[in-house]
Amino acid sequence: HFDAPEITATTLDKPPDAKKKPLASNEKLDQLLTELSNCQLEFWSHLDKFKHVLLTELRPQAIELGKQLDEIRARRSKHDLDPGQKNSLRKAESDVRSQIETLYDHMVDVVTGKTNHDDA
Repeated sequence: HFDAPEITATTLDKPPDAKKKPLASNEKLDQLLTELSNCQLEFWSHLDKFKHVLLTELRPQAIELGKQLDEIRARRSKHDLDPGQKNSLRKAESDVRSQIETLYDHMVDVVTGKTNHDDA
């Protein structure tokens, strides 16, 4: 709540003070609104592109890697593994984990707009 200046008959009669410039001319305001509108359009198109990449490319890859990780862990939990099998499964899990990290980094790049997906 702000204190509005008291309006009296005399204040209404006075011409506006010529020395005081309006804060933003209509032209400047229009320009700002146009810029804002352009930013919004850019934002929504970026979001649509991101959603498309996320759903069509990244999500299926993430699901597939998750399944691989689960399978490897299930195989590793068996007790009758020899050291060679244990090592190869450990390596496989490590490989899948690094693929997941790569996918995550790629996702971050897509979100931040570092990756260009105009060709997608």
